[in-house]
Amino acid sequence: MKYYKTAAFLSAAAAMLLSLQASAEDGTYMASAHGNNGPVYVTLQMKDDEIADVQVDENLETPGLGAAAALEMGEKILSEQSLSVDTVAGATISSRAVLEAAALALETAGYSPEDYKNAPAEMTAEEKNTDVVIVGGGLAGMVSAVRAAQEGVSVILIERSGVLGGEARYAMGWISGAGTNIQESMGIEDSPELFYEDIVGFADGEENLNVPTAKYYTENSGAAIDWLQENGVAFKEELNPGIYDPMSVLRVAWGERMGQSLVAGMQEKLDAYTGDGQVEVLLNTSVNELLTDENGAVTGVKASDGNNHEITVHAGSTILATGGYEANEEILSGMFENVVRSFMTTSDGSTIELAKQAGAGLHDMDYNAVNGGVLPNDGFYSNIYMDTTYGGLIYVDVNGNRVFDEMTQRNIIRSNAWVDAPENTLYAILTEDMIDRETPILSQGNAWMSTKDTEYALFDELTEQGELIVKADSIEELAEKTGLSGLPATVESYNEGAADGKDEQFGRTEKLEPLTDGPFYAIRTIPYCGWAAGGPMANENMEVLREDGSVIPGLYVAGEGAGFTLVSGKTPISGMYLGMASTFGIDAAVHAAEFAQKQ
Repeated sequence: MKYYKTAAFLSAAAAMLLSLQASAEDGTYMASAHGNNGPVYVTLQMKDDEIADVQVDENLETPGLGAAAALEMGEKILSEQSLSVDTVAGATISSRAVLEAAALALETAGYSPEDYKNAPAEMTAEEKNTDVVIVGGGLAGMVSAVRAAQEGVSVILIERSGVLGGEARYAMGWISGAGTNIQESMGIEDSPELFYEDIVGFADGEENLNVPTAKYYTENSGAAIDWLQENGVAFKEELNPGIYDPMSVLRVAWGERMGQSLVAGMQEKLDAYTGDGQVEVLLNTSVNELLTDENGAVTGVKASDGNNHEITVHAGSTILATGGYEANEEILSGMFENVVRSFMTTSDGSTIELAKQAGAGLHDMDYNAVNGGVLPNDGFYSNIYMDTTYGGLIYVDVNGNRVFDEMTQRNIIRSNAWVDAPENTLYAILTEDMIDRETPILSQGNAWMSTKDTEYALFDELTEQGELIVKADSIEELAEKTGLSGLPATVESYNEGAADGKDEQFGRTEKLEPLTDGPFYAIRTIPYCGWAAGGPMANENMEVLREDGSVIPGLYVAGEGAGFTLVSGKTPISGMYLGMASTFGIDAAVHAAEFAQKQ
């Protein structure tokens, strides 16, 4: 099975499948749907109106998690002869992909998928009361629940999937903070003031920061890491300066088992609180509405567990911890002409949608930092990535002009190259001599856990197709094939400087190699969104604000859903997301508990 099918191929395949829909008849039918890391193909064998067999083909879902869940879903569909089967806990996206693909296969066979679904259960309802209700059971929600419980209040934690931890379960486990016990044990001197200076530099000036929240983060993130350690999280006895703009000191801590260590530590604490009844956890339950009183204060939530069972939770305080919007195509399409979703598929913008119900103002929703280097093989779900600093390549926009120093490590410069480019598209230009077939240039799958194209099968296939990778014997021919009209002049100017070891245009000094001998390649790339810049307006207490800056009583936000610009302006920093989950999770919990106790 080749996983690098282009969007055009998939569209043609879809049209072919639709053309086959006639009367229901026995046979074997295949269809696909988008999973977490790429398409998931399901083959159904139909006989006498029954599902005789279900095969889930090899796919790019995470081994041991999404891939295993996809196989399990196929077995469930076959054994129960139904599409109304429960998704696998912790692998909702992969599970749903199997269900969607199976439904398409049934339609292809001429059957109605509705005939293979159980009748909905009768509607039921219940009401609950608590001091603090937390929406979202990722790391921010787990931290908030533990910290609020430590303040002595009752807590209900609601998570729409079947397992807690969210994207932190797959994260590298990096978290940044200044003045930590880990730093002290390693003899590293650091301070919140130095951390803040670094962030000011990363943001190109204090005027580009939300100063109160940025200072709150730098002053409290170190204590948050210490708190995590004190509450059972195991960290490695090592630190690093980060993978984006490097910190001035070793400041980024690392979970002993990456993100799993942070989740495991919080899970153990939560288990203790749920055991004594102080915290209740509702899994497979989605919040769809905030409750408000006549004064606009938030007084709880309405939720559903998917089985026609509605749960109304009355609470003194509500914390939103459902992540950002990196997987929300509608939101991102308002910022970009071309962009790919993040691997963080649960970050669907629900924090923003719920906050808006209570009248929240939003900040920084007209911009988002990105990572470049995605080959658009499948629109918003594209999953082919390139090494963005490979060899001596240069990047040009759709007009054939260079736009930045391709080897810079400044995250904001690299991000803005794709953000500001026409059509958000840059072409990587390189020569055959620059390609080392021992070092893959492409990978496919999840951006952080992708499969490298070690045999160059993907590269060669895309080159043969001539759409995403174009090959030519001369720069002039390459310009003609790609429409990059300014490419010959750009390469001529670049080569003149590179031959003298100079880049007069952008000052590049690394891998400054002339592009002289062909064949030449042009690789079309667009950006993917790995972070959410914006979110509900909030102050340093994590209280959600209205557009006029007034506080919405009883409503708080925690984690990446708050938007990274509250910390670092227009550029993300290493260890920030787990840091926001922890620092702002603690902050929101303390203030939410205090507010609830006053009600």
